[in-house]
Parts: sequence; structure tokens; C-alpha cells
Amino acid sequence: MGVIHLVRSSRDADDHLIAGYVGGESFALHTVDRWIEVVLRRDYHSLAGEWDDLRQEVRTRVFHNLSRGAFRGDSDLRTYIHQITKNVCVDQLRGRQKNNRALAAIPVPESPSAPEVSQQHLNRDLLERMLRDLSARDQKLLYLVHVACLSYAEVAGKLGISEGAVKLRMFRCRRRILKRQRRLLRLTDGG
Repeated sequence: MGVIHLVRSSRDADDHLIAGYVGGESFALHTVDRWIEVVLRRDYHSLAGEWDDLRQEVRTRVFHNLSRGAFRGDSDLRTYIHQITKNVCVDQLRGRQKNNRALAAIPVPESPSAPEVSQQHLNRDLLERMLRDLSARDQKLLYLVHVACLSYAEVAGKLGISEGAVKLRMFRCRRRILKRQRRLLRLTDGG
């Protein structure tokens, strides 16, 4: 009888947390955030620069799944949240690999003089190194804004997010690029 009571109380606790999370209650939001944080810190150090965006993506998926009743209770809620977090991170890593291959395939235009070719090579190398570690989502965002020349409103429509979210992601993306550029330039200059 004690095991059955423990199972029921665990399910009751999960149901209470789900209702709180969907309802926006702070205790539930903080609990889920702690569970997400455990997975990020334990397993995904290579994505540390993107944790803010990854957390937000996990929160969105968790809210969507819980609000439509997708959690069946086959595991406890913590395990379910951990799995969603892992799935989001793996998707991010796969997208990064795909975009790195696409960047490597971009042809380099030839220049007439040797010094110009050398400088173009250095500039391209620096640009590739700065972009290499960006997430697939950041690379897509940069492409839509700077190559396809879409407005933030158009990008928001294509990505299915708000214009404010596009602006925030662009700000964070530019900040990551500038930080990486400074670091790479220090390494290039020997400092």
C-alpha cells in the first residue's frame, strides 16, 4: 500500500506542477528552470553561449506540450523536462554541423593581386571562424536579415515568432559575434 501511495503522491505532485507551470505560477516556473539548468550545466558546456536561447526554446516546448496534455506520465515530470532539454540541445548541435558544412561550400571570389587575395583570405578566414560556432538558428537569422535583406517583421513571419523576439535574437547574435571577433583578433595579433 505504501508504494501505491508514493506513486499517487508523485503523480499528484507532477499534476500540481503542470497546472502551476501552465498557469504561470512562479514556484512551477522556477522548478522547471532548475531542471533545465541541470541538463545544460551537466551535458552541454559547448553550447554555453547559447544557454539563454536554449532555455527559452525548452520553456516554449514544455509549455506547449504541457498545455495540450502531451505529458502522459510514463516517467516523472523531471525526466520528461530533462528529455525535452536534451532534444533541444541535440537539435542545436545538429543544425550547427549542417551550417558549418554549408559555410565551407561558399566559393571565394578571386582577386587580381596577391596582396588582395591574401587579405581576402584572412578576412574570410576570420569571418568563417566567427560564424562557425554560431547556432543554426543564429546563422539562419543572420542569413534572413543580412543576405535575404528581409525586414524584422518579414523574418518574424517566416520564423513564426514575434518581431520583438527577432530583435532580441539579433541583438544577442551580434553580441556573440563581436565577443568572438575580439577574441579571435587578440589571438591573430598574438595578444
